[in-house]
This record gives sequence, C-alpha cells and structure tokens, in this order.
Amino acid sequence: MSTRLTKLPAEDLSKLIGAAGAQQMMTAMPNLLFQLPTSAGEEVAKCLWGISRDLSPKNQMVMTEFFVGMNTIFASAGKESNDKSKLSTSPALLRALQNFVASGLFDEFCKVAAQSSKIDASSSSYATSIAAYLECLDMISASTITTDTMGIQSDVAYNNVLVMASCAPFSSKQTRRVETWIARQNVRGDPSNLRMLLLSSLAVAPQARNDIEMKESIANLFDIMLVAGTNNTLSIELIAAKIAYWWDSRYMNEMSAATHPIQRVTTMSSFLISSNLCFEVQSLPNKEISAIFDLFVTDLPAKLALLCQTWKISDDISNCATRLCKDATDKKKACLQKIIQLLDGGGE
Repeated sequence: MSTRLTKLPAEDLSKLIGAAGAQQMMTAMPNLLFQLPTSAGEEVAKCLWGISRDLSPKNQMVMTEFFVGMNTIFASAGKESNDKSKLSTSPALLRALQNFVASGLFDEFCKVAAQSSKIDASSSSYATSIAAYLECLDMISASTITTDTMGIQSDVAYNNVLVMASCAPFSSKQTRRVETWIARQNVRGDPSNLRMLLLSSLAVAPQARNDIEMKESIANLFDIMLVAGTNNTLSIELIAAKIAYWWDSRYMNEMSAATHPIQRVTTMSSFLISSNLCFEVQSLPNKEISAIFDLFVTDLPAKLALLCQTWKISDDISNCATRLCKDATDKKKACLQKIIQLLDGGGE
C-alpha cells in the first residue's frame, strides 16, 4: 500500500493524505526502504523525493523529513554489523541511495531552494532542508563516496549558488570556487540575482579554516576586483563579510585593544554575526539585507588593516586598493581610501 501511494502525483497525494500525511510518510521512509530489494527501494526513494520536491513550496518540512530519513538510513549502515536485531539495507541499495542524494537530486534541490530565496521578503526558508541535506552529505563523504563525485562539483550558477555556498565546509576548494564566482558577477539588472548573491555571500563567508586560507582568499578577491571592478560587483561586500566572521570567530577585539590601542576598531557588525545568518535574514527585503552588508563594509578598513599586518600582506593589499580606488565611487571609494590610509600607517 505504501509503495503504491508513493507513485501517485504529488497533487493527488496531497489531496488524499494532506501535507501532514506526506510528512509522516517521509518520516516512515527508513522502515519502508529497509524492507525492499535494491531496484524497488531505489524507485520508491525517487518517488518520495519527487513528492517532497513538489510539496515543499507549501510545506518545506516534507523535504526536510526526506533528508532526515535518508540520514537515518546512512547512519544505521555503520551500526548493522554490531546489532543484528536492527533492520538493514542491502549494500547495493545503500550505494544507490548515497549516489542519488549526493548527485542525482542535487540540481533539482538547488533549483527549489533558489526559487524561494529569489523572492523579496520571502517567508519560506529552506534552512532546515539545507541543514538536513548537509548532514546527509557529511555522512556520505565519510563513506566510500568522495566529494569529487558529488553534485557540488557542478558549475556554479544563480540557480544553485545558495546550496553550493552552504556546501562550502566540505572543502577549501569548494569555498574558493563559490566565492570567486560570486565576486565576478555583475550586480546590475535583475534584483533577484542581487538577492541571491547577498544570501550566498552570507552562507560562504564563515567558511575559512585557518589563517593561510583566509589570507589567500582575501588576496584572491582583491585580484578579482582588479579585473571585474568594484562598483558593479559584490567583491568588497564579500570581503567585508568574511573579515567580520573571521574577526568574531578569532576574538580579535581583545587582540586589537591590547596590541593596537591607537587604532579604534568598530564592531557594530559583530552584533549581527551568527552561523545561520543567511537564513535568518530570509524574510527581509533586499534593502535591509544590503544594510547589513553596509555595516560590514563600515567595519572593514580597520579590521582588514590589522589582519594584513598580522599576515604580512599590507603592501600588496595597499597597492591593489590604490589601483582600485581610481575607478571606485561613493561608499566603496571611501572604504578603499580608508584601507589605504590605515595600511600606510595613517591611523585614525
């Protein structure tokens, strides 16, 4: 009976059992798949994914429960050998499900999440679905499947950048690839594209793992600005967000007060920092999300100057900022001028 229900069109199923019933079906998915042979199990999993995908715009918890159920199956695989009383999945079905989650459904998931995020002041956030999906990928990457075969290796585009940015923790290469793509995009034109870039910047900004990676990332973004420019890109905003997160995560305020007392560092943006900020601001209009980045940019010069001194890249960044300042306008020009002043020893 359960397998027959999964083959119904999502709209018919929703009328029959309602969104709550569909959500319960996803919750029961592990017990259902444990009973099926490989081919039937794979077919049912794909049908359940189709249902969760189609119903998620009205109730995204259906999709979240799908990924939670998959994670339950992946987690149980490692325990089967120790507890024979547990229901088990055949190795072939387990591999098929891992491949399906890691790559088979990736593009469709990205598009669904992107459609919601493009809406100005959207009340629908796929935060819980993305978080559950990342837990699945984490479980899969710990098995025989490597990140090289996952969907995150797809080309970055507007319809997948938000999920791509959220997946950045899986590798420094992924982080660099996503932030490089964001920094190169022209923000003139479609407001929904601007919104997607802002949200994705918030998702990828916290993902530096150490000083070397952070230093190389900042240098790379300044190099990109020399080619793509500053006025029509979000390069400065992305740098400012990355610096804000890095500063907060390393408790740099204490360091600056102790070692650089004459250089006052503003920390208003620190009140906004959270690991889930990308989705916490989902319901805000573009203007208010942009205002958050304005705070990051305001705090950027003094923080960047101190970090550049620590990383011993002051001259390189000062030279880049000087070249960029010639064509920059308005707030970005003022930001670059302040960076140059502080890097050249001007103080405040």
